[in-house]
Amino acid sequence: MGRKKFQFKTDIAKRYLDGENSIQIAKSEGCCSPTIRDNLVRMGVELRSRKEAKALMRIEFRTNIVKRYLGGESTIKIARDEECCDTTVRNRLVEKGIEMRSGLEGRFEKWAKQDDKKLKELWLNHALSKRDIARKLNRSKWTIWHRAWKFGWTKTCPRPHDRPEPKKAICVTCGEKYTYMRSISNKYCPKCRMKMNRGYSKIKSKIYYRENKEKEIIRKQVWYQKNKKRIIAHQREYRRKKGLTLINK
Repeated sequence: MGRKKFQFKTDIAKRYLDGENSIQIAKSEGCCSPTIRDNLVRMGVELRSRKEAKALMRIEFRTNIVKRYLGGESTIKIARDEECCDTTVRNRLVEKGIEMRSGLEGRFEKWAKQDDKKLKELWLNHALSKRDIARKLNRSKWTIWHRAWKFGWTKTCPRPHDRPEPKKAICVTCGEKYTYMRSISNKYCPKCRMKMNRGYSKIKSKIYYRENKEKEIIRKQVWYQKNKKRIIAHQREYRRKKGLTLINK
């Protein structure tokens, strides 16, 4: 028995030629888009290429985004007004040959002294969340949190006057002066700290053992003779716990 053909409610060929895509037609008909495309091919309708489909779905902006971007507005602010994502705005600006601002400079405007007053009012008086403040000031959540941390308004971070001052110390190995922020003093400067790392010392010890193998064997024998009783006692205790045969000597 053959497959039952899908009965369409509307003329899909006419709708497709008028400009609708296969996904939009499939949603209204209650089927998948490959079913629409297969039936269109059977009807002799020439399908659009991916480039032509993208051109039809291209968003037409209500305002001059180039003028707004060059005037200092961020891509996020323009995207919110145009009801699209900021990536679409950036891609359209690149197509028109506009040089994008580097890093977060293109997404968010520079912080000004006036913004501190607005932030203080929203953070302390209105007690809004970081997300709501970021949307109102057109900033990232990290920027809002960092400014609040700087003024000592956050609960988790210390206030500016409670922060520890940087301390000075002298490196044990090289003898150079360096600064650190921790309460406990470090013995090594940042350059020597890498060398004194455990992994680094392991590699060095292996190289030393290969170069001085005879000396190391003698050193191990001397160490064993000094700690022989302790080693045998430890082995006997281990074998007793595991239920193994005990060593006589």
